[in-house]
Amino acid sequence: MQLLTALGAFLSGVIGSMGFGSGTVLIILLTVFLSFEQRTAQGINLAFFIPCAIYSIFYYQRKKLIKKEFILPLIVPGLFGAGAGYLILSFLSTVILKKMFGALLIAIAAKQLLAPLIQRLSKGNKV
Repeated sequence: MQLLTALGAFLSGVIGSMGFGSGTVLIILLTVFLSFEQRTAQGINLAFFIPCAIYSIFYYQRKKLIKKEFILPLIVPGLFGAGAGYLILSFLSTVILKKMFGALLIAIAAKQLLAPLIQRLSKGNKV
């Protein structure tokens, strides 16, 4: 089980450093395979995200891939969103939280699967 945990954490770090949602991997690992409560898994995911984000910031900054003029306009609303999410989370049951997370995963998968079709249709090509 420790190997599975280490592998999941490694994959989450890699995916997160590429700018993708690493929480999906880590939360699924924690809830499905390690039987953590959804709320606890999300808290662990947030704590895990901080060192990964710091590392990624230094790496991307060194490569000159961060546009500094966008940082403040993104950080401030993000902090307010995190606070609002925490307040909303405190009123939701674990069952509803699991369903919301599952719906989010399904929506993301559907968007990814349908993106090529939508792109072709928007260019006027036949299906």
